[in-house]
Amino acid sequence: MSELGYDAYAMLTRSVDASSPLTIVDLGAHHGVTVKRILEEFPNSTIHAFEPVPDVYAVLREQVGHINSVRTIPAAVGNRVGHIPMHVTKNRWCSSVLAPSQVGKNLYGDWYDTQSTVNVEITTLDAWAAAAGIKKIDILKIDVQGLELDVLRGAKNLLAQGITGIVCEAQLIQEYDGASTFTEIDTLLRGAGYTLHQIHQLSHQGPELQTSCLDGLWLHNSALARLRANPVTVEESSARGGRVREVARHLASTPNAKIAVFGAGKHTRRIARTLRDEGLNWVAVIDENPGLIGAQIAERNIVSMTQALSMNLDAVLLSSDTFEAQMWERTRPLRQAGVRVVPIYGTFADAA
Repeated sequence: MSELGYDAYAMLTRSVDASSPLTIVDLGAHHGVTVKRILEEFPNSTIHAFEPVPDVYAVLREQVGHINSVRTIPAAVGNRVGHIPMHVTKNRWCSSVLAPSQVGKNLYGDWYDTQSTVNVEITTLDAWAAAAGIKKIDILKIDVQGLELDVLRGAKNLLAQGITGIVCEAQLIQEYDGASTFTEIDTLLRGAGYTLHQIHQLSHQGPELQTSCLDGLWLHNSALARLRANPVTVEESSARGGRVREVARHLASTPNAKIAVFGAGKHTRRIARTLRDEGLNWVAVIDENPGLIGAQIAERNIVSMTQALSMNLDAVLLSSDTFEAQMWERTRPLRQAGVRVVPIYGTFADAA
């Protein structure tokens, strides 16, 4: 669940000159969705995108490798240099150097099933930066499935130079064996001169909706001092959970409508219970990741765009609170086929 009406990259434009030639590092770049989002806010930046899983890296190269300002690196990042086994899971978003814990498997089901183990290159941020001739980075994004503390321990020099903003996933319960926790990450960063500024994403899992992890934005104390010296009122959006219910109720009010959800990410798993509670009988989940086709979320099959176009759907619900605009563009084939595409949070010209 997104906690604010703006993501961390929009908020970082308050602390970093968006028109400057920034150096940004994306750890756990996956298919490059975040790379593209960062470029929307910081078009003159150079982004170094790390992704260790070989088949995921191939898609990353295909999606963003042609962009002159993006450098893709097929490696994991931690606290040592060499090679390390990588647990490649059924849902590639969940792949990690660390083995999925029983808690993680209970929360996410077959997403956490290890399908193979591959040996991948691993480096530290400090070693990589020294080899690349990079003395300072401006923004660091970390999404490495429990290895965050090792990443930070291997970046002592860069942290000391002053990274303006660090966008980092942090687990509250260990979804992987030996995973870093929020407390450990926050303690290390506070000791290095950084302060948690905002929590942008909370994930609630399991029958009791336990809060399992978060995405936080830490600012260097000097950047936070500048913000506090020049405050600007930012309107907060706190009604996102209500929007899910409202849209689900609206779609469910049409009898016998054949409805699918677009996006096989964590957001869909989070809102599945709400969709059910509001009486929405959705029939499938659409996703563009070939590795997910045939898997299930909430007992619904994940299907490809091609399969979806043959299902005679009446409507498709966009399921993301971060990348909804990008999803809207990717569902153009559905709209051209006469399928109504419905956003939850945004407003698009022909979505009425």
